[in-house]
Amino acid sequence: MHAKASVNAPDLVPMVQSSLSDYTDQYNLVGDLIEDAINAIFASVYSNAIKFLEATIGDIDTCSSLLKSRIVNKSDLQVHFELTIEVLTLNDSLKITVSAALNLLKA
Repeated sequence: MHAKASVNAPDLVPMVQSSLSDYTDQYNLVGDLIEDAINAIFASVYSNAIKFLEATIGDIDTCSSLLKSRIVNKSDLQVHFELTIEVLTLNDSLKITVSAALNLLKA
């Protein structure tokens, strides 16, 4: 994950490092939940898979909220702003994908 590799980059402004660290911590939970959902599907325990995917969507929303709270306005550090917008876009894409999987399981 690009964000994970960037967290420890010494040339990043502390605010950017902090945001990436918070994001990575939350995003690791998302990865674990997706893995749990996949394992539940392989075990044919679809109700658990649904619960895991619903929790995944909640964590994606939490991650997005954490990042949005860091954007005060566009005059803040441009690198921080652009990085946050890129990550929010990725979160939206992931949420769409997880929502589609969830809808298939509920069908």
